[in-house]
Amino acid sequence: YFLFEEALTVLFLTVVLGALLAGIILVVPRLIKKPLSSPRCVALWCTASVQILVATAILWSLFPRYVDKQQLISDLDHAQTVMEDIHPDLYANIDKDQFQIALSGIKAGLPERVSEVECLKTFHRMLALIKDGHTCVAMESYTKRGAILFRQEPPYMFHIEGDKIFVQKGYYARNQIPVGSEIVRINGKPAAACLSEIEKLISFETTAYRNSVLSLPFVWGIWNDYGDFEYSYITPQNEEVTEKSTGKLFANLSLIKDVIGVKNSFKVIEENIALLDLRAFEGTEEFEALLENSFSKIKEKGISDLIIDIRHNHGGATSLSEELMQYIARSEFRSFDLSLVKISNDLHARITVNIEKYPIGTLVDEELDMVPLRDNSLRFSGRVYVLTSGSCFSTSLDFPAMVRCYDVGLLIGTETGGRTASFGSPQGVAMPATGVEIMVSRKQFVNPCDTQSESGLIPDYLVENSITDDINQVDRTMEFVIELIGKKRGVINP
Repeated sequence: YFLFEEALTVLFLTVVLGALLAGIILVVPRLIKKPLSSPRCVALWCTASVQILVATAILWSLFPRYVDKQQLISDLDHAQTVMEDIHPDLYANIDKDQFQIALSGIKAGLPERVSEVECLKTFHRMLALIKDGHTCVAMESYTKRGAILFRQEPPYMFHIEGDKIFVQKGYYARNQIPVGSEIVRINGKPAAACLSEIEKLISFETTAYRNSVLSLPFVWGIWNDYGDFEYSYITPQNEEVTEKSTGKLFANLSLIKDVIGVKNSFKVIEENIALLDLRAFEGTEEFEALLENSFSKIKEKGISDLIIDIRHNHGGATSLSEELMQYIARSEFRSFDLSLVKISNDLHARITVNIEKYPIGTLVDEELDMVPLRDNSLRFSGRVYVLTSGSCFSTSLDFPAMVRCYDVGLLIGTETGGRTASFGSPQGVAMPATGVEIMVSRKQFVNPCDTQSESGLIPDYLVENSITDDINQVDRTMEFVIELIGKKRGVINP
């Protein structure tokens, strides 16, 4: 996956950067009217240093790395041992014998010399068997050495409907596939076959979450061994086109900025309607400051209806979702009716555990108390609407579950990606031979007011964008909730 073309692009930019640096060094003495010793020599050395450092960083990031087959097999065995130790119920969704047979097949198909990419792919295959969204390959395995910036991935956001793939958004400067186009083949393989293959690399619990993961390009890149992508697609004008379209550095940067670079925000969108757009329950100080500022404005402006959009939120800290509840709940609450933690060798190594009282392998009920409402002059008493999607997972599932259970507001959108009875609170574990880091669930949860449903949380109003909506940049869910607010106010006739 060494991207020669992209490396040349970056090297060209370093030459430009070096030239700018040289120009600054040569111009500054004239501006400040103080000579530098040998300014041309200094400029030359600075330029050369920048170019050498950047070139070295690119080569170090992208140079292929390999491990022996036996090293990888040793790590797979180690991962299974660690998961059996930490996970509350590792074989809840697959029989252990079936898992062992599948893992043996994965091992048998390995070459004698395994690339770093194939290592990642192998761990994906293994962990996908568990069907637990929190037990997966850690993001650190993708981001180390900055390789995620240079690897080839689809420069698109996808919309998955059944066994069909549509382009929802593009990030490519050339050979851009039009938004709304249906991808019918990738590298000559039918779209349905591609989806069938790639879902074997995903740790997912519901179809909604599977579709959410597949809407992003990251797993598509590893599925294709970070090679070139050739798409055959049907445009919205019903024309069939085949062409190559592969994202590299600049497309990857744009996409990453779009996925994780958008911060939590608040704004008033219409008269007496506020929107709290939460992309993650992360960053305690910043999150708490946002809530205080937001609800201060809500009180100041006399806002009667609050929309909380968590459709692009993949989770975060439970404590922050509970902090938000302090502003909108009418009664005491809790995130889970049941929270079981497994006493493992790993846990015992990190904290002091009374082994006599809690032997290794014991599931201990944390017996969570209800969280009382504290005095809060900014508590909101108006109507609350929470927008959900298949991306809602972990804490971004727990929050709407509390909203429903404690009658705080209405849920609008699509089924959540996470299940209301699930595993979570994962522990990161690095493999000794390959360096691959995996996440392993160490707790088992049941959300409040739930009876261990096998599906995600179903909203009160099911609303989803169509491909036509995506083409026309229409947010059908947002339009629906604003219309619903109008009806409840009596502004719009039902």
